[in-house]
This record gives sequence, C-alpha cells and structure tokens, in this order.
Amino acid sequence: MPQEPATTELFNQALAQLQQKNWDASITLYRQLLDQGRESLTPAQASVVYHNMSGIAAEKADLLMAYTWSKKAVFLDSSNSAARAAFQQYSTQFQIPSIPHQISNFDNFAGLIDRVSLDVWLGFSLVFVLLMIWLLAKKWIVQKKNRLSGIFTPASAWPVYLTGFFALLFVVVTYFSYNQSKIAHGILISERARIQTAPGENKPVIYEAPPGLDVEVLKEDGGYYQVRSAGAFSGWVSKEHVELLSLNFEQRP
Repeated sequence: MPQEPATTELFNQALAQLQQKNWDASITLYRQLLDQGRESLTPAQASVVYHNMSGIAAEKADLLMAYTWSKKAVFLDSSNSAARAAFQQYSTQFQIPSIPHQISNFDNFAGLIDRVSLDVWLGFSLVFVLLMIWLLAKKWIVQKKNRLSGIFTPASAWPVYLTGFFALLFVVVTYFSYNQSKIAHGILISERARIQTAPGENKPVIYEAPPGLDVEVLKEDGGYYQVRSAGAFSGWVSKEHVELLSLNFEQRP
C-alpha cells in the first residue's frame, strides 16, 4: 500500500473505520487519501482503495457506485482478482443502462478491435513482419543460388505478397488499437446527466443520459468534459457527473 507516511496513515485510518463499519467516515478518509496521494499512488495501490470503496457502496446499497468503483479498480489493475470478482458480482446486480443508438461501420470496427488486447495485436504484427522478412531473405538466397547454378526460373513470390498483406493489415490494426487505448473512459454517476452542446452554464441540452453509462472522454474545458457515446450522442457534461476510470484525465493508459 502507500509508501508515503501521510498516505499510509490515511489508509490505515480508513481501513480501521471500514472494519468498524463506519461507512461514511471510511469513504471520506479514502477520498482524502486519493486526493493527497494523487502524485504518489500507483494504479495498483489506487485499485485497492477503489475496491474497498466499492465494498462500502455495496453495504450502503448504492449499486451504481459499487459498480462504478469496482470497474475503476479493475481498469487500474486488471490483476486485482478481488476487484474482478466484485465487478462481476455488481455487474449482475446493477442494471446497466441501454439507450437507443445507431452504430456506424466505424464504431462496429472499433468495437471488434477492442475485443482483443493491444498486446495480442502487437504480437500478431511482429510475427507476420518477421515472417515476411524471413521469406524475403529466403527468396533472395534461392534466387542467388539459382543464378550461380545457371537456373533462371524465378522463385515463387506469392508467399511474400500474402505475408506482406497480413503484416500490413496487423500493423494498421495495431496502430488503430493503440490510438483507441489512448482515449479516456468514464462512467456517468448522476441521475439524468445533462449532455450539452458546449461547455458552460445555460447551454442547449442534447440529451439527458442515465447513470451508469460508459462514455469516451475526449476533451476537458474548465469544469466540463466532452463525452461521446457511440452512435448515441456527443457533447459536454459537467465533470461532477463523470467518474473517470483512469486516475485523472491526463494519466491515460
């Protein structure tokens, strides 16, 4: 857990309140810990804090925040098995909102790419690039031997072309997946969050979004985030209505 003395003390105090079932006091201390340890907490350490907070929210029958904080705990540290188990449980208990939307071909493509991790796409890219290099080297060696032997039949080139096609395809998909991974995500945590046409007060409202909705967070302007839900809406919402899955908007995985 936290290495800084101040944050370690806050964590121990919050844990003590949690064990005594003083839910509100524990949440307050955990929030102080996250605020004071913004620069020192690692994602794995923050994951433990959010997992504990999700348990408190569940005890208080706040399924929205139990679901949100457990998802954030998993997002910050996918190896946190306790957080993964809690997220699976809360995902079945919390009714994730469904809104009308029209998914474009681009969004369908992005969704398909996102089903596979960036590491997997990178692995495929490296395999096919190396295979293409090996086939090119092999073709060059065969052609050189044929010339020395007086054989002028060209070596078959189709394996190189086919491998090159897949290498290019996986490189493009990997690049796209990398760019997608840089997009911040958040969850709307307020009842009927007002999605506006622009940041600021008294702006026209595009849509009133339900709580628990997962959105892409594209930009920040003062007290507002520009958010997007694929095929549904794109607009601005007050930051108080969004729980970022990363520790902050700048620190995106």
